Amino acid sequence: MWKKLKSRGAETVEYAIVLACIAAFGLMFSDNLTHTLETLMGKTNSIITNGSTDKGDKDNETDKDDTEDEKDKLEQEIENKNLQWIQNLLACSKEQDPKKGFGTYLDNSIKTRKDLNYTNNDGMIDSGSNSVFVNRIEGMLKTNETISGSSWAFAGYTDKDGQKYYNVSIYTPAKNDGKSLADLQAGASIKTDVYKVNAATGVVEKVNDHGSQIVAVRTDKGKSYNVIRDNDYK
Repeated sequence: MWKKLKSRGAETVEYAIVLACIAAFGLMFSDNLTHTLETLMGKTNSIITNGSTDKGDKDNETDKDDTEDEKDKLEQEIENKNLQWIQNLLACSKEQDPKKGFGTYLDNSIKTRKDLNYTNNDGMIDSGSNSVFVNRIEGMLKTNETISGSSWAFAGYTDKDGQKYYNVSIYTPAKNDGKSLADLQAGASIKTDVYKVNAATGVVEKVNDHGSQIVAVRTDKGKSYNVIRDNDYK
């Protein structure tokens, strides 16, 4: 009888020891698992956070994110339309029909300019005016269909070597928070694209010295309207 009890007692102790080992192993495994899960969750949250604040996926070819790519595409689209509009203007200026030709208007602009900038109104042609010349340009070139919502200023000048040039400054709402020139206050800074055109060859060169201009108000035949001018316009 004693032997049986002793044997059972030993088995009970052994059983208890086995249970204790299992429990200890389980606790250790549980701690490790908890730690592992916490680590994984922390890394996941970090990835999610970083991903949500990133500007966009990088393009392997251009090394630019989606926002930058879209901006570049918009810039190129505006540039293409501006150049096409200028080429169309030059084509119209060569027309011999007096009802369509702009040669006389362009020559007069060149003859009356005192400087090559946009600091005064001498020889200046603005899209906001209601002149015959501007109406013909808008009617024939369909500016708003080509460069939606745009405004422009045009001036001719002669350089020191006697070469005739045209300066064309184009305002695009897409580059100015979507606002039209007419919606802005006088003196407001604006972003424009300015092009120098060789009157003889038709070669167009984009210049950056007028890249930032201001809104000015011009009155012509009793009508006031916003125009593009340089920062030192008086």
